[in-house]
Amino acid sequence: GEEGAYKDWDASPASVIREGSDVTLVAYGIMLNNVIAAADLLKKEGISAEVVRLGRILPLDPAPALVSLEKTRRLVVAEDVCAGGCVGERLLAAAAGRFTFKPLLLNLGDGIVVQGSVPELQAHCGLDAGSIAEGARRLVSGGVSDG
Repeated sequence: GEEGAYKDWDASPASVIREGSDVTLVAYGIMLNNVIAAADLLKKEGISAEVVRLGRILPLDPAPALVSLEKTRRLVVAEDVCAGGCVGERLLAAAAGRFTFKPLLLNLGDGIVVQGSVPELQAHCGLDAGSIAEGARRLVSGGVSDG
């Protein structure tokens, strides 16, 4: 993957790097670049996205994501991993029963990922900024979730 524009040496396990009120976007690693770009796209449309950066996924500190989710009631987790056992599933489990919310987990799914460049694969798997923004848009507008 590519490092991209996001640079941070914050050693905290998780933190909110952009405040918002309509939807919570969660990512870690290089996927933060696409999530930040998606938040920028959404902002142009009047959708306020809160971005939560996970600095560590094991052990996972779900607190910042859960605080954000309690506020927005909409969650998009973007990660370039297989679906089974992903961080998104662990965040859903941590939030279960606390409050109602709409989730969308964007990941590589359970199949075999095709070959291609990083940008091609991200677009194919729905992990590019435009696809992440579209998923968030659907949640905010009341569309059906894939979560």
